[in-house]
Amino acid sequence: MKSHSIKLTLTLCAALPLFSCVDHRPIRSGLRNESIYVDKTVLTGLNPKPGADNTDNGWLFKVTVVKASSPNIAGDYAFPGLESDTKYVHFRFREESLQMLDGRQLQKDDPNNPNDNLSSSAERLMMEFGGQHVDIKLREGLDGERTNFLEENTEQPWQQRQTFRVDFEKTDLDPITALAWYYGDFLHDCARPMSTTLLPDSFEYDPADQYMSFVLEVNYQLNLLSQLGVCYDLVSLASGVGGATVQYRFSFYRPGATNFVPEVIAEKDPVNKKYGAFQIMNIYQDGETGLLGAKSLLQRWNPNREEPVVFYFAEGFPERFKPMFTEIKEATNRALTDSGAKLRFDFKNFDADGINRKFGDLRYSFVVWHQDIETTRGLLGYGPSSSDPRTGEVLSANLNLYNIGMDYYRFLVEDYNSTFGGAQKPADQASTPWEQITCTPGSSTAPRTQA
Repeated sequence: MKSHSIKLTLTLCAALPLFSCVDHRPIRSGLRNESIYVDKTVLTGLNPKPGADNTDNGWLFKVTVVKASSPNIAGDYAFPGLESDTKYVHFRFREESLQMLDGRQLQKDDPNNPNDNLSSSAERLMMEFGGQHVDIKLREGLDGERTNFLEENTEQPWQQRQTFRVDFEKTDLDPITALAWYYGDFLHDCARPMSTTLLPDSFEYDPADQYMSFVLEVNYQLNLLSQLGVCYDLVSLASGVGGATVQYRFSFYRPGATNFVPEVIAEKDPVNKKYGAFQIMNIYQDGETGLLGAKSLLQRWNPNREEPVVFYFAEGFPERFKPMFTEIKEATNRALTDSGAKLRFDFKNFDADGINRKFGDLRYSFVVWHQDIETTRGLLGYGPSSSDPRTGEVLSANLNLYNIGMDYYRFLVEDYNSTFGGAQKPADQASTPWEQITCTPGSSTAPRTQA
């Protein structure tokens, strides 16, 4: 795996002229090329994007199941396309770990109110990754002369070292728990995690866009002592498969300035009666009364955005289905135009404009076709969206289409029509696709039976 770093700035240019022996020799690296180094101030510092909240040191975070082995014994719990809600988190370093903390709190600590001090409250740890604090610098001899050998240095106390060599494989929790805390217990009743590895070359960091991502691959082994017996099916039993490999993409993102205006929904707001009004419920506790309250935000795309919302066809999406989405785009945009809305939608390939977009990236929306029918358990489709929990603004959404569901329900309909008197295809149209067969109003058309 290639060496990676997050804003690992070395002040070599200023130092090298002082040491002629280094100036005339190329730098030799003693760093392991598989190591991932992160600048601690980048992860814990304020959002540097223009127009961003200058008090915000948090990140938006989600986990997506991007791949699974087939047959997938964990298909009821960890199937491709499944993703967590978007959470607001921030980072903290301890002596041997990078910790991800919950950025939301039930109760507010007002610095101007001495009566609501939360000095006895601890921040909630959501997940942590192992590693070591180091400085990256040129080696110095006992006489203080600097050499041309670049290495890790641990002379300073760990709190003062600028860099953290993170090992994402050393994590305290199964990634499935990021989707829901109880998912871990459910899945582990059937299959236990045996190993966790960082997928080679999966680590990404975009300093301009304030984006970080990596993929963890977890190997599960069937637990024969399970009393539930739901982690295997006839396919896995017949093929002798007792394990599953699942890949989880961790995606972290800090959006910049936005003109989105949150819409708070009152308890008896008429919008609650409208079909399709998605909401984000933010729970809080009143510091004076101790009573729980809630503020509900309408979850929606920014109606004032100038650029269209683009859904990208994920890698491997079948070409034969893409024209259908052209029709969907045109019909949707026409309806939006007629209603006077500014919002528009578009569909493009995942590598449009020379950018290689990866499924699970919090910044982008995808249309994904899941061909392998044994990686999940009979889904037809699944369309989650990712929104900022602080405002309700939808940042991205995914449309997952599953081959097993498409074929399963198609065959059910065809079998029903064939069994209960649906008209057969005309003999002269036996090879005509179903969608091109014209039916008489009130009648049905069934598949042509084989002799």
